[in-house]
Amino acid sequence: MTKSSLDWRPLSPRTDVELKLDKISKLKKGWRYGEGKAAELENIERARLFDELLKEQGFRNKDVFPGVRGDLTLQLYLDGRTLEIAFEKDGTLSLALIENNEYIREESGLGTIDAVKALMKILAQECRLPAPRTSMNTIDLKNGSYQGSFRIYAEASPPFSAVA
Repeated sequence: MTKSSLDWRPLSPRTDVELKLDKISKLKKGWRYGEGKAAELENIERARLFDELLKEQGFRNKDVFPGVRGDLTLQLYLDGRTLEIAFEKDGTLSLALIENNEYIREESGLGTIDAVKALMKILAQECRLPAPRTSMNTIDLKNGSYQGSFRIYAEASPPFSAVA
């Protein structure tokens, strides 16, 4: 059998963020020049949740970075602005909207559900999306996984400048 010249891809390809989270999950203590704590599994799973949420809304220009304290930061790039979602070691989340290296909006100490609501509010205001409806069954953060369904419903009218 010969290799096909067609560029086949699965219907739902894994994002760069998903692939990077796989690598981050394998980081050991001391991963950065002898320093750096391994990321908490709970934070990795929540970062996957937020990545999926943003992917479903059409946002593709994202990246994720490990922190030396075991934290994670998911960044969404929006027309010259950056939206940071920080997954802190203590289990809280922080959101920051940055423009020209200045923080123009910040929220910290959020739980997962409040962070989702704050994120969607920011996206509705900054990207001119209508306010979404959220529905959530269960999220079990004790063992680092979530169960049930988690969907954000939103409609965008062209032009949709937030997708890069």
